[in-house]
Amino acid sequence: MHKRAIGLVSALFLLGTTFVLGAISSTPAIASPNFKGKAVKFIVPFSPGGGTDTFARITTKHMRQFIPGKPKTVIRNAPGGGSVIGANLGYKAKPNGLTLLVTSGSTVMENILRSKGVEYNLEKMHPIYSAPSGLIYWTSPEVISEPLDIFDTENLIFGHISPTGGTGSLFVWAKELLGFNSKDVWGYEGGSAARGAFHQGEVNIGGESTIGFNSSMLSYLEKKEIVPMFQSGILDENGNVIREPAAPDVPTVAELYEMKYGKKPSGQAYEAYKLIVGTRTYGKAMLLPTETPADIVAAYDQAVAELVQDKDFQADAEKMNPGAPHFYGDSLKKSYPQSVAAPADLLEFMKKVYKEKYNATLE
Repeated sequence: MHKRAIGLVSALFLLGTTFVLGAISSTPAIASPNFKGKAVKFIVPFSPGGGTDTFARITTKHMRQFIPGKPKTVIRNAPGGGSVIGANLGYKAKPNGLTLLVTSGSTVMENILRSKGVEYNLEKMHPIYSAPSGLIYWTSPEVISEPLDIFDTENLIFGHISPTGGTGSLFVWAKELLGFNSKDVWGYEGGSAARGAFHQGEVNIGGESTIGFNSSMLSYLEKKEIVPMFQSGILDENGNVIREPAAPDVPTVAELYEMKYGKKPSGQAYEAYKLIVGTRTYGKAMLLPTETPADIVAAYDQAVAELVQDKDFQADAEKMNPGAPHFYGDSLKKSYPQSVAAPADLLEFMKKVYKEKYNATLE
């Protein structure tokens, strides 16, 4: 297991390939609006310090120079309700190009499940940029020495925002598919709070987006103070679950299933897991409100097209999430809406599990 951990650290620091998907050559040339002297607000529906907050701050630091007029960019953290409060604010913002919503996998999950309080509809908004960020789950070496040990360990304790949020929901469906046991503690305000609970010993399993893991947990991995359990993975262009480039030595949930049971996973629990992997593939995204005029959308599309070619941004993006592709332009607009929706029968199955096992009612 030590070799695996060292391999992960090496990959996180040394992997240097940047993938850019979604050229916007088909976008018509439209006279750009000008935001000179104004401030563009990016609503992050979580507290500072988590993966989504890190994604927003690093991206906007470089993006401002490509937005017409080079406006000031401001991060507004609006945590609460598993990202629902901030997402509602971003969805209902004035469509004038001065407010964008930054999402995570949990924002997408709440959109799919239509939990109580969800007023936003991500599929109606305008995605301008997305970067996949899967999830990594870990525990301490006092609990397990390798991933397969989770099947024989009775004292696992996991904690996060909610069983329907991004990090919580992947863990729920990993348990459902794999069949291991844990005590789960819900109600933490965000990823940084849940991470703090791990450090304080309230829980012994942590989960974080790859971006959050890279910025907050690498030093613990280097010192062998944590042991990776499994990762969500991301989807390839054919819809298959693959390991994230940033974590090549950590098995996906699907791989761990094969290691344990000697066959490939299938059934509704597996389809639910894959759905959530899809939300991680397109979870970290920046969106404009629904009624945003076409010229403003085009201006941001062009800004992102220039952003992803910028060497300084590429360097920071590589440090933030090594090897992650960049989605933007026409390809993102085509693929995004279907990644934030679920078939009715699968949704009903998921709601039943949430209700019966986690007392989570989604009406």
